[in-house]
Amino acid sequence: MRSPHPCEVRRGGFYIGEGFFNDMKHQIDTKLLAKLVAIKSVSSDAKACHRFLLVLKMIFEEAGVKVKIGFKDRQPFLVAGDSDRSDILFLSHGDVIPGSKSLFKLRQSRGKLFGRGVLDMKGPVLIALEVLLKLPQAFRDRILFVVT
Repeated sequence: MRSPHPCEVRRGGFYIGEGFFNDMKHQIDTKLLAKLVAIKSVSSDAKACHRFLLVLKMIFEEAGVKVKIGFKDRQPFLVAGDSDRSDILFLSHGDVIPGSKSLFKLRQSRGKLFGRGVLDMKGPVLIALEVLLKLPQAFRDRILFVVT
């Protein structure tokens, strides 16, 4: 019997077939992205970076994923998944460079999204998180998701 998602293990890694993505909505959650962009998580502001990670933590908790936020040199980091069972690391960041107030508001123009962190790295973190949560549990358990 074929699994509901065409995923299979290959040479110690896993392969996600095209059919897996057919069931996924191909649009990012723009309301959530707007919320993340609005957080002025400039690297020099550890409290704002922590607020960004708290939003991600809530999403992981709602999905039943083991998650914690820790601190190193007063800078927060998030670890989601089981480090004892995982063999794949997704490592990213949520801090952004400073900018004018208007850059921390998500806007759309001609089918494109603009705002501080949309490309580097709040948008990609959100996309990776959404894909991770749609993976079958056996594959999801193999990934450790770390965000600084």
